[in-house]
Amino acid sequence: ARTLALLSCAASVADALSASAGGRKVVLVTGANRGIGREIARRVGYERDSFALLSCRDLDLGGEAVDDLRRTTPRWNGELLPRPLDLDDRESIRQAIEWVEHEYGRVDALINNAAVRFSSPTLYGRVEHKTFEEQADITMRTNYFGTLEVTERCLPLLERSPSPR
Repeated sequence: ARTLALLSCAASVADALSASAGGRKVVLVTGANRGIGREIARRVGYERDSFALLSCRDLDLGGEAVDDLRRTTPRWNGELLPRPLDLDDRESIRQAIEWVEHEYGRVDALINNAAVRFSSPTLYGRVEHKTFEEQADITMRTNYFGTLEVTERCLPLLERSPSPR
């Protein structure tokens, strides 16, 4: 009887979590306000069984991306994570993933797309000259350690998915 009660409780929790995304798979896409991340979010949100959760460090740019996706993609399902997720800011990562946990309770798929690249003139707007050592430090902190932090914080949420990716 105890096992049956636990299974029943787990099923109720799973049903409640699925309802928060309309019964769809929750797919968290980092760096989703432009480029490849935006197109991944477009495709994910277009799929009938998926819900795209866009994250980025600039919420204004993220809002513009969501508006564009809703305008240009029929039946697009998704939203902007209403917290900045900046790979170079551990506190922003913590707050963003805690919000996802509170709202959805799980992540079915994590797409780590966000990164910095110094040959891009869009890095933090127009950047002042950085030495190679400074560039390497920022790149490693952001692209490796920031992505690792997002992944580690998402692992418990991925473990709650029936089929994590």
